[in-house]
Formats: sequence, structure tokens, C-alpha cells
Amino acid sequence: METPAFIKKSPARLALAIFGSDSVRPTKAQAAAFRKYQTVSDPIVDELIAAIKKLPKGEGRAQFETALESGIEAVESPIPELVAFIEELENVPFWVDFDKLLLAQRTVSRIPMRTQVMLLTSIAFPVSYVSSRVNQVLVRAGDLDLKAPSRLAETNVWFCECALPGGMDRFGEGFKITARVRLIHGFIRSGMNSLDDWNYEEWGHPVNQSHYTVTLIPIMLSSLLTLLFGHLHTPRENDAVLHLLRYMAHVMGVHPALQITSFDELLRLIWLAIWSEFDPDASSPRLTKAALDAVPVLYGLPTTGPLAPAIRWAFRQIHADIATMVFGPFYRKAFGLPPLSPLVAVLPVIVGVNLLSDALRIITPGATRRRSIKGAAQRRKALKAMAERTQSNLAFTRDESKPRDIAVAANAPHLAVAN
Repeated sequence: METPAFIKKSPARLALAIFGSDSVRPTKAQAAAFRKYQTVSDPIVDELIAAIKKLPKGEGRAQFETALESGIEAVESPIPELVAFIEELENVPFWVDFDKLLLAQRTVSRIPMRTQVMLLTSIAFPVSYVSSRVNQVLVRAGDLDLKAPSRLAETNVWFCECALPGGMDRFGEGFKITARVRLIHGFIRSGMNSLDDWNYEEWGHPVNQSHYTVTLIPIMLSSLLTLLFGHLHTPRENDAVLHLLRYMAHVMGVHPALQITSFDELLRLIWLAIWSEFDPDASSPRLTKAALDAVPVLYGLPTTGPLAPAIRWAFRQIHADIATMVFGPFYRKAFGLPPLSPLVAVLPVIVGVNLLSDALRIITPGATRRRSIKGAAQRRKALKAMAERTQSNLAFTRDESKPRDIAVAANAPHLAVAN
């Protein structure tokens, strides 16, 4: 199978050469099979959405929340579609190892929140904007570019809650948030299907399984790239993190055939996603800019004082530098990214400090466990503060059934809102 242009002309080629082998290159048959997922959605959720819409306003959501928080037995006369959905959620696959999940959660909890935000904001989000098909959904579903701080904070909350100890237990916060996000995806799909101008032939089904991979892969990859920032994991810990990511994908409704079980499988899926979905459009730089502009708010940087503008600019610029290094000089302009700045020299210092800190942790008895416990507590505090700053909707109850019909101007650098 021919190597996609992005892999040839970006740092992705070097990364695949270092971390993978030629065996991660998919065959033509695998590529053809992957493309079929552009027409596959999440049938059990779509049936639930259709049933909820037939009920009096608020009743279906109330049943959903009660079942999610207290179990289906707590719902009086639940609709059959909700029963089926909850049963699927509670049907834990045989391969789930809860000891591995806990190890992964303790491993991720050691990572400082600043590193997590940096990886998600400068790598995961911009990379997820490479697909014009995915962007068609993002820009239509609710002003992602205008409400970037709250949406990015909500994604950080979702991932971090899943990665806190106990987060993916049946009544863990991460598990419940994942179920709510899955429901939101169903509402978005329903809303997109109601639009007259949705181009199924060109874009596939809205919020399809291929879209899931494009948006989840960067988050998965960023979870494993903490080594690049000087955070050390053992092979056993990395394997556990992959296991956690697989279970998160399962609860999110990702098709079993697209759930990764190894790093090689993740690399092969990345290859397929680039081949199938890499097609930046006019919305890519707009969404990337919105993510970078949200950086000062996410970190809670000062807004007043003589140094405030310089501090806010520097933080944003460092994140832009990281994104520029990911895309490389050939593609950075397609995403509206600036050339590397002198601030890129700060990154080796950050890596060095993190390496020293982790080396001391490894040689100090009991330090790994203590850092995980302390890190989990710090994350909960940081997530709460971030949500308050960005006015995030942590109930994840957004009704996306009536997205704005946003028309993309063919040659314009902006999206026009059609009321």
C-alpha cells in the first residue's frame, strides 16, 4: 500500500521508523475494510435517541440519568431501548483486566496536569482537525471554535476522570461521562441526519466509526507520548495504559474491530486514519487557532498586570511550537501554525526537569505510589478549577439534536453561520 503524503513529508515518518516497523503498514484489503466504517455508526445509541425523542421533553433524559447513576432497576417503566443500552454498558468483555486498569490509572495519575493539558491541546486536538469530514461535524455541532476553552476543558475532564483510580468502574465518574458523551454523539448524529445539505457520499455518515478513530487516536497517542516530555513508564505500565484506552473505546461505542490491543495496532490504525481521513480544509486552521487561543484560559494564566500579556503569549507560543513540530514545515501552513520560535529552546529544559524528577522517583522506595496518590488528588483539584474558569458543562447534558446549519464558504478562511 502506498505511503500517505503526510507520512512522507512530516515527522510522522521518523516516528513510525523509530517506534514501528514495516509490519504496521496496512494492506489494501485492510484499507478497504477500514473505509467501510465511514458508513457505520452506533446503532444501539441511535435507537435510544429515536425512542427518547418520542417521549415528553426531559423524560427520556431523566430515565437515562437515573439508570446511569443508580442502575436500570431504579427506573420505573424504563423504555426498552434504554434497558438494551444499559445492559450493553454493563456487559464487561472477558478481556477486561481491572488490575491492569488500576495500574494504568495510577500511571497516568503520576503525570502532572500541565503535561496532560500540553499534550492534549498542542497535539491531540490539532491532529484531530486533519479531517474535513470530521470538521464538518465539529463546526456544525455547536461553535467549537467559539467555545473552545469549555469544550477542551470538558475533554480534559473526560479523559482524566477515566484515568483516575476507579474511574472506569461501573459507577465511576469516567465510565458515566463516557456514556453521556456517547449519548451526545447520538444526538449530534440525529441532528446531522436532519440537515438537507449533509453529503453522505462525500462525508459518510455523521459521527461514524471512522470519525471515532480520527478523534480518539490523538488522545490515545498523547497518553503514550509522555516519554517525549521526560516521564518514564515501564513496558508493563505502557501495556496497562493501552488496556485502559481499549476499554474506554469499548464503552464509547467503538467497533470491536477498531479497538487496539498493542502499540503496533495503534500505529497501523494511525496509518489507516491518515490514508483515509487526512484532508485539512478551511476549518482546520480556524479550529487549531481556537485550541491554541484557549491555552491561557485552560492554565488559568493572569489577565492583569504588566507581565500578563507576555506570559499568556509565551504559553500559547510554546504550544504552537509543539504543534508545528508534530506537523512539520510542509504542513504547518495548512493548519495556520507559525514557524518555530526561540521559545522552543525551553522544551529540552522541561524534559530534563521531568527526567530528573522521574529518575528520583524510581530510585526512592515508595515514591511511585505516593506520587500516584498525590497526583490523583492534584488532578481532581485542577480539573475543578479548570471547569470553573471555562464554565464547562460537567453534567454533559448538552442537547445537540438541533445543530446550527453552518455553511462552509468554498474559498473563505472562515465559516459562515446560516441562521
